[in-house]
Amino acid sequence: MDFNNNLIDLTEDEFNEIRKILYSSFGISLNDNKRSLVIGRLRKVVMKKGFTSFTDFIEHIKADSSGKSMQELINRMSTNHTFFFREQDHFDILAASVLPEVISRIASSGSKDLRVWCAAASSGEEPYSILMTMMETLGSAYSDLQAGLLATDISEEMLNFARKGIYPNDRIVQIPKALRLRYLRSVGEDGWQFLPEIRKEIAFRRLNLIQDRFPFKKQFHIVFCRNVMIYFDQDTRQQLVARLHEWIMPGGYLFVGHSESIRTPECPFEFVRPSVFRKRE
Repeated sequence: MDFNNNLIDLTEDEFNEIRKILYSSFGISLNDNKRSLVIGRLRKVVMKKGFTSFTDFIEHIKADSSGKSMQELINRMSTNHTFFFREQDHFDILAASVLPEVISRIASSGSKDLRVWCAAASSGEEPYSILMTMMETLGSAYSDLQAGLLATDISEEMLNFARKGIYPNDRIVQIPKALRLRYLRSVGEDGWQFLPEIRKEIAFRRLNLIQDRFPFKKQFHIVFCRNVMIYFDQDTRQQLVARLHEWIMPGGYLFVGHSESIRTPECPFEFVRPSVFRKRE
């Protein structure tokens, strides 16, 4: 028996329609060779819901005014490959120079408000890595600050995972043992979970990075927006960089992924080192 006869195929027109939805709603730009990726990530969803074609699934997404179907689409199509302390040199720089400089500037202004934003939090490894670096670097001074870490992502599914802060054993191997014992607890076969007092230090919120306006009230001292712009085209990247610039304080820092570059003639940031930028004062 040929079980492949029961599988739903993705036509060229359907592929292009899904590409349009992903681009217009989330800024994700898929090139022509990503058709197999779309099939791999969406076919099971389409069949599980009882649709007989991708066209029916697409029409369902468009007709669903609740937005739940659109959220399911981005949950399936967003890439969530990440790990603790990914691109380690960023955390070394954060600890060695960026945090001391920012804290000195805050102290000289008479403020205690330290604002940090992780713009593409995914399943939480990055914001927890940032938080551990902050707490280790600042020590007892951390509790003297009104330190806030905002972690946003487009996928509510990933945010719910991150809020729980539970990671299997094979995903916490990048966390040094001393930090693991200080910030997490063993939860048996489920792996390890960040302590309640650690989890409460991060505010996880859903945010679409291509929306016209961000719902913030204050600018940030430090922003991590890593490994997300690689999915955007040049125009979308430039628009996002402009919005990030708007919400970073003068003298504040932006970290992007190692494989990303925002060094264009129009870039409003000054270059610090590869993938690290500073807003001019």
